Amino acid sequence: SGEHSIWKRHWWRFWHYPDSPRFPVTVRLPDGTERDIPCDPLPKHFDRQIQSWDLAFGKTATSSKVAGAVWGQVGSSMYWLHVRAERMTFTESVQAIVDMSANWPLTSKKLIEAKANGQAAEDLLRSKIPGLELVEPRGGKAARAGVASDYLEAGNCWLPHPSLCPWIVDFLDFMDTWTGENDEDTDILDTASQAIIWLATRANRTGDTFELTDVSPWRARASQPGDFDEGKSFRRR
Repeated sequence: SGEHSIWKRHWWRFWHYPDSPRFPVTVRLPDGTERDIPCDPLPKHFDRQIQSWDLAFGKTATSSKVAGAVWGQVGSSMYWLHVRAERMTFTESVQAIVDMSANWPLTSKKLIEAKANGQAAEDLLRSKIPGLELVEPRGGKAARAGVASDYLEAGNCWLPHPSLCPWIVDFLDFMDTWTGENDEDTDILDTASQAIIWLATRANRTGDTFELTDVSPWRARASQPGDFDEGKSFRRR
């Protein structure tokens, strides 16, 4: 599966909380074979943490979702830590950025795509939240995903283990079918592309080191019975 997709699921690596290991994730390759991808412990220290936002024009039944994510970086390694995606009004979008900044106080940079309501949100929050940066997208969503795919294929990007964050399953399934021919339901993907490209250009910079001391605000669901079988890998195709 995913033979013509831009992001291949077997390019991702997976993380688990320190001292809470998880079984490997078994993925099917485009040629039909399978591969076990081991799950690595999440670093306790990050060089930096950031937010990445893709806002929308409004909240209607057919409008795009607002998507915001938190990423952490250690050297060339980039870790997807948290995501929120739903249809929101402009006021709700602004409040979501405020809430994420409060829940993730070590996110030193807040990237906001300079489209839709991005400029208006940055204008409103500039004097209230530090570290806001408007990002002017270059090319379409497929082009940006193509740039980010180089870092995925190189093994630089980590997702939470699916037993920790169930949305990972739907995300990987969508990635297997997305070839860049349409922009529908790509809000989470676009915020990931924005974060990966921004972080990759700063991988060799030295800066403050942030320490993960409390995982309570992560909102990652604990493993539930049936998420994986004892002694077997977590299988997702």
